[in-house]
Amino acid sequence: MITDNAISVSVSEAALIKRLDRRLSRDDLGIRRCREDSRAYHDLGRYYVKNVIRNFIVWKDIDLEDLGREFDVLQPCERLQSADTV
Repeated sequence: MITDNAISVSVSEAALIKRLDRRLSRDDLGIRRCREDSRAYHDLGRYYVKNVIRNFIVWKDIDLEDLGREFDVLQPCERLQSADTV
């Protein structure tokens, strides 16, 4: 017997970023990716959220899947597709 918890759908990183960006834009926020060769990479992490109106960093070094669940853009049956399964 298959339960609902056993079924999961993979969501690509790009799709999750687009979902988050649409949701965050309601609060004048935007998700940004920091390049690995950037001087700010160690301070900001790979992803960070900034206020696009006032141009300041709100959250840094965020986990996409956790943020997606916090803002309800990632359903319980969905999970972030890992890079090695692409």
